[in-house]
Amino acid sequence: MTATAPRPRSTPIDIRRWNAVQTFIAAYAALWLCTLTSAVVFAMLTPFNLLADLWIGTRLTLYPHTVPSTELVVSTAAHNVRVAIWPLVAIAFGAARDKELRALGSTLIAVFLFMNATIVGAAIGIGRSALVPFLPHLPLEWAALALVATAWTLACQREPARGRLLAVTAGFLALIVAAAVLEVYAVPHL
Repeated sequence: MTATAPRPRSTPIDIRRWNAVQTFIAAYAALWLCTLTSAVVFAMLTPFNLLADLWIGTRLTLYPHTVPSTELVVSTAAHNVRVAIWPLVAIAFGAARDKELRALGSTLIAVFLFMNATIVGAAIGIGRSALVPFLPHLPLEWAALALVATAWTLACQREPARGRLLAVTAGFLALIVAAAVLEVYAVPHL
């Protein structure tokens, strides 16, 4: 007869103890999961296609990129920065240190990520393969969104060092600019 050691009890996952890499991977995976789920739902279910036509149908117009230019890259990047930098601005102003603002910010970020991924997924589901060549930039944009979500999550746990916040902002801007370059130069030109 052999003695066996008791099995350790499994403990629940505590995301508050995750490091930056784990948090980033979780946010990035969540964006893709939401995008793909939305794409499948909107591609397979006709009632959702009818709703999507009403909801985002007019937004599915492909804007012709007839002449790729540096100006178009700058304009695209500037637009995306305006849309997505707000969590980093909130961190810089200390919103993650306040309990009520922390809860509000976390909710707004979750809704922001969900809505972006759902809209893109719905567009993919409706447009199917016709839209995919126009999305080479999407992995970089999702990485930029996952990065700001990670920064917010970690800032809610502890005060970020100014240098770390600057490094995250630089990484965010680099991802946004790289995505804009792909969005302008790597898509089919109509």
